[in-house]
Amino acid sequence: MKITLNHNDIGYNSSSTQVEAFRRALEIRSLSRDNGSSAWRGGVEICTWETPLYRGKVEVETVTLCDRSGVVTYARAERALAC
Repeated sequence: MKITLNHNDIGYNSSSTQVEAFRRALEIRSLSRDNGSSAWRGGVEICTWETPLYRGKVEVETVTLCDRSGVVTYARAERALAC
């Protein structure tokens, strides 16, 4: 799942999917900054959070934030761990 939105557009009439993606993006950004795992590339902040799942899988959530344009991209995917 990938959602791209402008943080200025989040408001009362926003879909619950957009609001939840924005909330989770802010949470991941905070957690990444606390752990020192966020990175800046070309004026864009990139944060990644991995959550272990069952049977050798991991959920990877990636947040990309551009302060200049106000665009936030939230992506979530399940991946198998390499053995």
